[in-house]
Amino acid sequence: MNTDLTIVITGLRSTVGALRVLLFDDEAQWLKDDGACYHEKHDITGAQITVVISDLPTKRDGKAIEYAVFAVHDLKNKGKLDTNFFGMPRDGMVCSNGAKGGPGGGPKFRAAKLDLSSIAGTIDMPMWYMFSPTTAEKSSMTVA
Repeated sequence: MNTDLTIVITGLRSTVGALRVLLFDDEAQWLKDDGACYHEKHDITGAQITVVISDLPTKRDGKAIEYAVFAVHDLKNKGKLDTNFFGMPRDGMVCSNGAKGGPGGGPKFRAAKLDLSSIAGTIDMPMWYMFSPTTAEKSSMTVA
């Protein structure tokens, strides 16, 4: 049986750059550049973007597939999360279930994984930014 997953990303603070949405189905591949089973780039036209991933399998070899979503507001359009010298994200980012990292590293797959049978097909993901907007962002703010 397959299902659709609707992801509503809110709080995009500018139209600078692009939104990258990645879906992972394997903990060992979580947050690796080429580890996503789905990766799509979206132009940002406002403070909210809705992404629909259609026809996702829910089982593999008789077992439920666990998925986790990672989205990045790729401000410089580099194709990956931009970080500073200390590894802190310069780009906006969000994980499913609001999973967050900490001093010991980034968010964990276990915290971000979704139970597709219990989410009614839609998840809300508010974008998070660690740093203040850049000058380029300020000229194209989507929200006050």
